[in-house]
Amino acid sequence: QDIDTKGDLDPKCVQLIEIACTAHFKMLRGKLPSVWPPIAGMSEEESNIEIAKLLEQAVLELPFLNSLDAQQLIHVRALVAKLCVSGLESWKRFVFINRSRC
Repeated sequence: QDIDTKGDLDPKCVQLIEIACTAHFKMLRGKLPSVWPPIAGMSEEESNIEIAKLLEQAVLELPFLNSLDAQQLIHVRALVAKLCVSGLESWKRFVFINRSRC
């Protein structure tokens, strides 16, 4: 069963989460090398899991999420997971496109 990633979250809340995820991915892409997988010494799966944890942790620290109930936080986590998959796919595509240009 798929979890509704937006559920009963306010559209403004969803937008802020999306912005935070995008900003965090930009920060990670700037800090980590332009290779795939991006975390040295880890497999692609391990690297993806670690990045997903970092992304979720960063988003859950947003102050406006403190007022959400447990059900809403489930939707937040599902949304972050969905955005993480999309972000990782985009990042991987970027790395391989740049690699093919060299």
